[in-house]
Amino acid sequence: MEIVPERITAAPPDSKQEEKPVLHEKVNTKETATVNKQQMAVIEAFQHAWKGYKQYAWGHDELKPISKTYSEWFGLGLTLIDALDTMWILGQKQEFEEAKKWVVDELNLSKSVDVNLFETTIRILGGLLSVYNLTGDQVFLDKAVRSFTSVIYLIMKSFMYLCFSLKELIIAMVCICAVSS
Repeated sequence: MEIVPERITAAPPDSKQEEKPVLHEKVNTKETATVNKQQMAVIEAFQHAWKGYKQYAWGHDELKPISKTYSEWFGLGLTLIDALDTMWILGQKQEFEEAKKWVVDELNLSKSVDVNLFETTIRILGGLLSVYNLTGDQVFLDKAVRSFTSVIYLIMKSFMYLCFSLKELIIAMVCICAVSS
């Protein structure tokens, strides 16, 4: 099996002034990297895990491999989005394209569900930005911007809830003080 790189990142120069890499520049190259046994073992392990996810949990947050079912944290395809950059790096182009199609057609960032802000930020926003950085595909940046907008909305909603809660607490304290005096 050979991996053909889409982009080559040059090693930093020996001088202290480093060149900044150009993102999303596709480099046409005939060079290929030979996959050694350890690399092949990683690819095969990924393929095994992905096959299970695809068969039993496609589009859901997590695969439960023992029961061959899935679980949902937020219903946002967390595992699928987490795996996009790995598929790209491992050269799993067919799997990548299938997952990308799911992101384009099925990923709904407008759901009204309770989410963990940390998990959403690192797994959805981080995953989408990571794969955008690797591929330069605008689809992932657009979804990342939508995800960021949702995260900001959650922060503002939480802040407003906190403000209203504090206001209600102060009013309750004033009422208690007024009644007890």
